[in-house]
Amino acid sequence: MLDALYAGWQADVLAGKDSLMIAPDRDSVRELNVRAREERIERGEVSATGVKLRDGTMCGAGDDIVTRENNRLLGTRNGWVKNGDRWSVSAIDTDGSLWVRRIDGKGEVRLPSEYVLSSVELGYAMTVYRAQGRTVTSAHTLIGVGTTREVLYVGVTRGRETNHLYVDTGFGDDQSTSHGPSQQLGSAREVLVGCLTNSGIELGARETIRAEQEDAESIGRLYREYETIARLAEESRYGRLLEALAIPGFEELRTSESYGSLSAAFRDAEGRGIDLEHDLAVLVGEEKDQLAGAKDPIALVTERVRSWTEKHGSRELGKAEFIVGLMPKARGVDDADFVQALDDREKAIRERAFALVDRALEDREDWILGLGPVPRDPRLALKWKTYTATVAAYRELWGVSLDSSSARGTMAAIAPQQASQTRQVRTAIYRARRLAEIAARAPGESQTVDLHRTPPSDRGIGWPPIPTL
Repeated sequence: MLDALYAGWQADVLAGKDSLMIAPDRDSVRELNVRAREERIERGEVSATGVKLRDGTMCGAGDDIVTRENNRLLGTRNGWVKNGDRWSVSAIDTDGSLWVRRIDGKGEVRLPSEYVLSSVELGYAMTVYRAQGRTVTSAHTLIGVGTTREVLYVGVTRGRETNHLYVDTGFGDDQSTSHGPSQQLGSAREVLVGCLTNSGIELGARETIRAEQEDAESIGRLYREYETIARLAEESRYGRLLEALAIPGFEELRTSESYGSLSAAFRDAEGRGIDLEHDLAVLVGEEKDQLAGAKDPIALVTERVRSWTEKHGSRELGKAEFIVGLMPKARGVDDADFVQALDDREKAIRERAFALVDRALEDREDWILGLGPVPRDPRLALKWKTYTATVAAYRELWGVSLDSSSARGTMAAIAPQQASQTRQVRTAIYRARRLAEIAARAPGESQTVDLHRTPPSDRGIGWPPIPTL
């Protein structure tokens, strides 16, 4: 399939098109980049000598490259060097630095040798996470058995004119790359149908319908993409945690339909300060036989992790481990592609949440009027908007309405992840209202207040209701 993908890309390039190869793993990307460079050398378009890049490949004069780190000190006539910028190498200095020109011809800059070694890659092929945001004339994407629908979406929307899919219908020991001995699963159509039904996060029927109707900027879609990428990025580390428990039949656990929920429970636990390496052994250690005999041991472990987190985890807002004070961040990710993809979506979620706050203020929506007026003090106003952004993100993520004119809501039987976030959004509501109260005091009144405690109960606070779904 890589041969077919490469042949399609090469035909487009020789026809003068701006084309891109997309593969699911870095080894395949490296293989495609090396092949493209070697054939360009044979055609006399690229110099055979050059400098070594961070992934061990070489680049020379004439090569297409991509920069992978923002650096405002490296300026061009029309801006500065950014992550994801595409360049053509004009010349190489004796110290290993590169003179490069943007692919569109607007701007030239010298990249120092240390930047080249750490932050430059060949630009003929890239992973789907790197391709996010790129637009080319044609795209050629390798799809496999483990591809999720969110990843598939990225692969089929990069090309303005054409998007080609090359479907690998087999898998081996490594389902994410299909490297190694493989077995045939069926037709390409069956694999693609599987991709469309393989979401990175488990949702109920109503949430799934709503998610399909949301546009690409919604917090619901962005966070599902975040969950998908986080699950892939953390799979090895969480797998090692489970393997260390020595549960009988461990090798079958990852095929459980509940594995995605377990990953989300792990991430929430770590975001709230739980030491999984220690506490997971305590949770499971004495009941391995019960787990081995359970119909779905992963679901049982998930339930215990959530209960443990509710009992022992922190509920404090504003920590770095949460996105907009609501969604647990992925931890311990060291792969540069995953880190960039997660950071991009975190930034988009944060910007979307603050945009929802501004829109609600402009339209004078009931839910935000119930949180009090925006403080005039810029410092307090920013803090008030930060708490209010948590509420806005919750409303859009779960599709609920916080109507301050209605009766106070109750904690009902809702999804565990939503239940956890409901407690956090209630705390955000409390703090936003307290800030508005402080800001409204007369200058001579005391301005001292403790915002960093969790309200003890609903009673007497007048929460806006949080309806059940």
